[in-house]
Amino acid sequence: MESELRMRFQAEPDGRLMQLLSEALSLNVQMTEAKAYLAESIPAGVEELMRLYVDPPRGSVCRG
Repeated sequence: MESELRMRFQAEPDGRLMQLLSEALSLNVQMTEAKAYLAESIPAGVEELMRLYVDPPRGSVCRG
């Protein structure tokens, strides 16, 4: 899927595809521009990003 999207984004550099995907998937997927991230190593960077954006906040209680 990544290669298909990459190919389509390159074919439509005016941003129409990004707008369409943002509108169609806005409740499921958040589309953002790519950003550089500087880390000590790839595993350390992945761990930090997971902690920031995926892991639940410390002290929060997950009730199921």
